[in-house]
This record gives sequence, C-alpha cells and structure tokens, in this order.
Amino acid sequence: MNALAVARAIVLSEPSARVLVCCAEVSTAHFHYSDRLDQLIANTLFADGCAACVVGASADPSRPAILATHARLFPATAGEMGWLVGDHGFEMMLGARVPEHLEHGVGPWVDGALAEHGLSRGKVGGWAIHPGGPRVIDAVLASLGLPTSSGHCSREVLRRHGNMSSATLLFIIRDLLEAGIPRPWAGMAFGPGLAGELLLLA
Repeated sequence: MNALAVARAIVLSEPSARVLVCCAEVSTAHFHYSDRLDQLIANTLFADGCAACVVGASADPSRPAILATHARLFPATAGEMGWLVGDHGFEMMLGARVPEHLEHGVGPWVDGALAEHGLSRGKVGGWAIHPGGPRVIDAVLASLGLPTSSGHCSREVLRRHGNMSSATLLFIIRDLLEAGIPRPWAGMAFGPGLAGELLLLA
C-alpha cells in the first residue's frame, strides 16, 4: 500500500502523471522443509503472484479513486510476525496470537480512520481484507462486527491463489470491481511490526 500512497502523492502534485504500480512476489523462493509449525503454515499459505495498476487523475466515476491511506503499529506485538534470514532464504516467523491482536486492535483503528473522512463501517460497501490466512480474515471481520459475507472476495482470492503477499490486495480489489460492489471500499493488510495499512477507495 505504500506504493499506492506514493503514486497518489505523485499524481496530486502532477495531475498529468500516470504512475504504474507493480507488485511481483516469488514466495516459493523461500519454501523449505521444516518441522516448525509456523514455517509449515507459511509453506501452505504463501504463493507466487503478480499484479499491477495505473494511478492517475481521472474524472471517470467507474474507476476507483484513492481517498486516503493510513498506517499503524499495533502495540506490544513486535515478536508476533517477521521474516528471518536463514540458510535457505527467508524464514517466516508467525505467532499464534496474530489473529487475537487484530481482533482487539483493528476495529478502533479503522473507525478512527473512517471518521476522518466522514465515513463509518455502515457506509463502506466493500471490504478488501488481505488474507494472511483464514483466521486473519475471521479476526478482522469480528473486530469490525461484519458478517462473514463481507470477507467473500478475500476468501475467494485466498482459495484460488493463496497469499501472494503484496499482490493479493490488488487481486481482491479487481474482484470487488468485477462484482460491481458499490463504493467506498476499505482495503487493509498486515505485516511484520505488527503493522497495519489501510486503503480507502471512493
């Protein structure tokens, strides 16, 4: 999402600009045999993927507009997720409490960000929740008090393609667009830190 935030800033400063954002992930390069549970989970969840979008100034209402981006660190979670450099590439460090931290922290954070733009959960038409795994989707939906159906596009992308790291969110946004889900949309992703990023599309 940092790339989308930078692309938006470039276009706001130079309206004639067109910014190509590419997300290419080769997660299988880090696949290796291990008897560690977190590594086994990472091996089953992560997949290769690539997605791209062009950000520019447009008055076309059929195209999503980047309304805002927000980021935060969740307190006391530094050891819950990370990448370690190992002998055979990066090794995923994934704590069992990640969903718990998200369930407690996502709701207040998202509510505050939405309020800054005159929005609330009930006004959001579509949710693009980065599927770190099924439990991550469940935790975010629970934190936001949303029905299971709000995570449909996220679950479908995870089922069809796996967790493609940064490319995954663009796959979900594409599915929201193709399904004709009314905007605004809220997209979110989580990573080492434990960090969260939020994207609001109008």
